Amino acid sequence: MITKTSGVFKITSRTTGKSYIGSSVNMQRRVYDLKDNARHKRGTKGPLHRAFHELGIDDFTFEVLEEAPEEKLDDLKQHYINKYDTKENGYNGAQYRGNSRQMPDELRKKIAAGKKRAWEYAKRKDLEHGRDFHKAARSVVLENLDTGEKKEFYSITAACRSFFNEKQRRLEAKGDPDAKVLLNRRVAMVYAYLHGRVKTLNIKGGNYDVYFKEGN
Repeated sequence: MITKTSGVFKITSRTTGKSYIGSSVNMQRRVYDLKDNARHKRGTKGPLHRAFHELGIDDFTFEVLEEAPEEKLDDLKQHYINKYDTKENGYNGAQYRGNSRQMPDELRKKIAAGKKRAWEYAKRKDLEHGRDFHKAARSVVLENLDTGEKKEFYSITAACRSFFNEKQRRLEAKGDPDAKVLLNRRVAMVYAYLHGRVKTLNIKGGNYDVYFKEGN
């Protein structure tokens, strides 16, 4: 059973035996989005989505491999990709993490450090309020301060991705390095705002507030 916790999960086809390794700060929501996109034939044209369309969503099993905090997800996902060989003989394809190497080292280090600080801050707040840190599912709320509109996302990255137009979404799905750099710069900007290093959050000409919403 896929839970609302942060961690790494595996999707496996009963027909082919091939698997996909995924990760999210809210695995249940991520898997729901994948299933919903498959049923409505939305999403990118990657190996997993093609398999969903060809075999049907009911051909696949979903399982949690390991729960982990957000700052460990990238390395843990890569560990399981290597373990189950899902890059060469699965549905992860050949693009995972390859483009991150084209990102400037300084920017990549800043993003990693920002994620770690944000996660430590969230953990400290959970402990102060007596909550179970590893089981506290969090949504990210993005509020437009100019219009008052609020949108909820399963991660900061997903919130930043919402500013992409259709062309940018397609480019990112294809592994375009410029789209990846733009997305990660916005993620870094949000973390800087959360930590008070910048006082305002301005994206594409709009003023925003970002905060975490506790799960049920």
